[in-house]
Amino acid sequence: MRQQWIFVSALVFAIIIAIFSVVNVDAVPVDFIFVGVELPMILVILGSALAGGLVVGIIGTVRYLEWRQEMNELKLKLQDAEQAVELKRTPDPTPTVTEEIVEVTTPNSDDAKPI
Repeated sequence: MRQQWIFVSALVFAIIIAIFSVVNVDAVPVDFIFVGVELPMILVILGSALAGGLVVGIIGTVRYLEWRQEMNELKLKLQDAEQAVELKRTPDPTPTVTEEIVEVTTPNSDDAKPI
């Protein structure tokens, strides 16, 4: 639903810019750093809107790629942590056997016999 609102908002904004551009068709002077030209205002308005859209698109793409990279790194950390927890939960498959030598003495003999 959010994507639909974004699309509708962008469409309304584009229509407003188009109407504003068509109404203003007079030639205006545009000064660049070294050159000055006279262009129809419709081109200046549409060019400015297009440049602004490109800047926003590039910044949005860079932020999305950074977010995606961070998400992938966090997924790897989560997998490592889950594996570490799983290793701690599972018992060791090779149980250790301890042998204990017990000495038993009988009342008849003083010698100790290992069992």
